Amino acid sequence: SREDPCEPAGPIVVNVAADSPASKAGLQRGDRLVAIDAEPISDHDGAVAKLRSVEQKCTLTIDRDGITKTV
Repeated sequence: SREDPCEPAGPIVVNVAADSPASKAGLQRGDRLVAIDAEPISDHDGAVAKLRSVEQKCTLTIDRDGITKTV
Protein backbone atom coordinates (compact mmCIF):
# COMPACT_ATOMS: atom_id res chain seq x y z
CA SER A 1 0.00 0.00 0.00
CA ARG A 2 1.08 3.56 -0.56
CA GLU A 3 2.12 5.68 2.39
CA ASP A 4 1.75 9.04 0.63
CA PRO A 5 -1.94 9.94 0.18
CA CYS A 6 -1.01 12.28 -2.68
CA GLU A 7 0.59 9.43 -4.64
CA PRO A 8 -1.85 7.94 -7.17
CA ALA A 9 -2.96 4.37 -6.62
CA GLY A 10 -2.24 1.60 -9.09
CA PRO A 11 0.58 -0.78 -9.82
CA ILE A 12 3.61 0.43 -11.75
CA VAL A 13 5.17 -1.56 -14.59
CA VAL A 14 8.71 -2.53 -13.58
CA ASN A 15 9.61 -4.76 -16.52
CA VAL A 16 8.29 -5.47 -20.01
CA ALA A 17 9.49 -8.69 -21.62
CA ALA A 18 10.72 -8.35 -25.20
CA ASP A 19 8.26 -9.64 -27.82
CA SER A 20 5.51 -9.97 -25.20
CA PRO A 21 1.94 -8.77 -25.81
CA ALA A 22 2.67 -5.90 -23.40
CA SER A 23 5.75 -4.89 -25.38
CA LYS A 24 3.87 -5.08 -28.68
CA ALA A 25 1.12 -2.87 -27.20
CA GLY A 26 3.70 -0.24 -26.27
CA LEU A 27 3.68 -0.68 -22.50
CA GLN A 28 6.81 0.81 -20.91
CA ARG A 29 8.65 0.56 -17.63
CA GLY A 30 7.27 3.18 -15.24
CA ASP A 31 3.73 3.17 -16.67
CA ARG A 32 1.10 3.18 -13.93
CA LEU A 33 -1.83 0.83 -14.54
CA VAL A 34 -5.11 2.68 -14.04
CA ALA A 35 -7.72 0.30 -15.51
CA ILE A 36 -8.15 -2.96 -17.39
CA ASP A 37 -11.10 -3.01 -19.80
CA ALA A 38 -12.35 0.20 -18.15
CA GLU A 39 -12.40 -1.46 -14.70
CA PRO A 40 -10.32 0.63 -12.27
CA ILE A 41 -7.30 -1.11 -10.78
CA SER A 42 -5.79 0.13 -7.53
CA ASP A 43 -3.48 -2.67 -6.45
CA HIS A 44 -1.12 -5.32 -7.77
CA ASP A 45 -3.25 -8.31 -6.73
CA GLY A 46 -6.33 -6.90 -8.45
CA ALA A 47 -4.36 -6.27 -11.63
CA VAL A 48 -2.89 -9.78 -11.66
CA ALA A 49 -6.29 -11.39 -11.08
CA LYS A 50 -7.90 -9.35 -13.86
CA LEU A 51 -5.07 -10.02 -16.34
CA ARG A 52 -5.20 -13.75 -15.63
CA SER A 53 -8.90 -13.76 -16.51
CA VAL A 54 -8.30 -12.21 -19.96
CA GLU A 55 -8.80 -14.75 -22.72
CA GLN A 56 -7.51 -12.92 -25.82
CA LYS A 57 -7.15 -9.15 -25.69
CA CYS A 58 -7.81 -6.39 -23.22
CA THR A 59 -7.56 -2.62 -23.12
CA LEU A 60 -5.21 -1.10 -20.58
CA THR A 61 -5.55 2.46 -19.37
CA ILE A 62 -2.20 3.71 -18.15
CA ASP A 63 -0.73 6.89 -16.74
CA ARG A 64 2.59 7.76 -18.35
CA ASP A 65 4.25 10.87 -16.97
CA GLY A 66 0.89 12.37 -16.00
CA ILE A 67 -0.77 11.64 -19.35
CA THR A 68 -3.52 9.02 -19.57
CA LYS A 69 -3.17 6.64 -22.51
CA THR A 70 -5.03 3.57 -23.70
CA VAL A 71 -3.13 0.58 -25.11
